[in-house]
Parts: sequence; structure tokens; C-alpha cells
Amino acid sequence: MGLEFRSQLDDAWYDARIVMDGYDRLRVKFIGFPDDHDEVFDANNLTSFKDIAEFRRRFRPVSVQVQDNECPQVAKGTLVCVAHAICPDDRRFYDAVVYKVLHEEHRFVKGEEECPCSFVLFWRHGPKAGCLTVQALENICRVQPRRNKMNPLLTSFLETAREKIEITLSKICATPHEAAYDEKAYRPSVSQRLKQDTSTSRRPSSLISSLKEMNGNPSQRAGHGSEIEGVPHMIIIDNLERGLSPLKIVEFIYKKVSISCEAFVSP
Repeated sequence: MGLEFRSQLDDAWYDARIVMDGYDRLRVKFIGFPDDHDEVFDANNLTSFKDIAEFRRRFRPVSVQVQDNECPQVAKGTLVCVAHAICPDDRRFYDAVVYKVLHEEHRFVKGEEECPCSFVLFWRHGPKAGCLTVQALENICRVQPRRNKMNPLLTSFLETAREKIEITLSKICATPHEAAYDEKAYRPSVSQRLKQDTSTSRRPSSLISSLKEMNGNPSQRAGHGSEIEGVPHMIIIDNLERGLSPLKIVEFIYKKVSISCEAFVSP
């Protein structure tokens, strides 16, 4: 099955194919466009697990044009990919959600079914983002479900990016943080300043309980961590499970609550 890609230049979906451009670069080629329209991505520019997830979501199976006899499948709440005319000779595709269907009786012309229904759509991105417009069925494509099995080249590129992030995290976690205990260099230290504010400083009994607290805080789930005296929010955890490494903690937290962080383990 073919791929479509959401371009970073105009945010529209295009039929595309991908090729590796060296060991750690991925080239996206847009079908029907010359090579100078290609978009090239470097694994080194994906610097967090969030970046990898967002890049992965820019790919999906090619959306399929809805046929007139498939009109009932385009119901309220359905995610669709819709053509928008930038100019008479330039149609680009953006996602929208069906807000309402204005049903009309289908007619048959020379034995072919024709759908005269109108569809009120709420645009999710593109020039009409946040607006409601009315579209005919001929402009609507059905979004195909994403598959667990990705294109092998895309899988290889994302694995390369993940490995680079893990190597960077390993180096960070392996670097001695002696300065954190140097009273001359830090008076007071970050942890001391956090402890001074008893209304915000917490010491959960385990990593699991701390994650539950974080998961219950909408602002942190949205990536807007609070700050105390200009320093990032810190959670100090006692009684860690034996054998937990900083890298495992970072991966576990990102998987559960989609928060990028750093973790340090001390005796």
C-alpha cells in the first residue's frame, strides 16, 4: 500500500515514496513532482522521543477517494482528507472532521449512481483550519487506518534516530554530576531550593506513584511543567526498584506520560 506524507512546507498531504539518502538521512519524494520538491530529513535533527513520534505521524497509508455509493460511510464525526483549491489549478489535501451531513436523494445517470449530498466539515489544519465549510462528496477521501507494520525504510530511519538519542542519554546519565554537590559552586543547590518550597516539593515513595501524580496533572501532560524560582520542575524519588538505570527511567516516563526529561540515580 502506498504512503502519503504531510509536508512540513505547506502542511498538506501528498502521495509520496521514501528513499534513504545515506546512512542517517531520509528523502521524501512527492509523486508527480520533480526532484527539487523533495524534502530531506536528518536523524540527528530528531532530538527527542517526542520528535520521533511526531515525525512518524506525518506518514500514513494513502487516503482513498469516496465513491458515490459509499456516501453512508461519511457520517458525522468521521475523519476525512479533503481537497482544498488554493487556486484553480492547485488543489491540496487537508484533514477535516464531518460536522453534519445534508442528505439528498441519490440519482442514477446512465446507470451510474450520483451523490448530491452536502457535507459540513470542520477543518483540522490548512488554510481553513478551525472553520466550517460545505463540500461535495467528490472532494472527500477516506482516511485509511495506520498499520502497526511500517515501511521498512521508515522503520530503519526512526531506529537510527532512536539509537542516537539513546547514546546521547547514556552519555548524559554516565557523566558525574559532582557540581551538584559542590556547595561553593551552588549555594543553594537546585534540590535545596525545591525543598525550601514545601507547597510544591514532593517526595513520592516510588517511581510508579510519582508518575500517577504527574499523569493526574493536566498542565504537565500537555508539556507545560511548572517552574520554581526559574528552574525546571523536579521530582525526587526514594526507594527506587533495584536495577533501574537512568535510561530505563527516561524511556518509561516518556512512554507513560509523553514527557521528555532527564533522570539521575545516586546511592
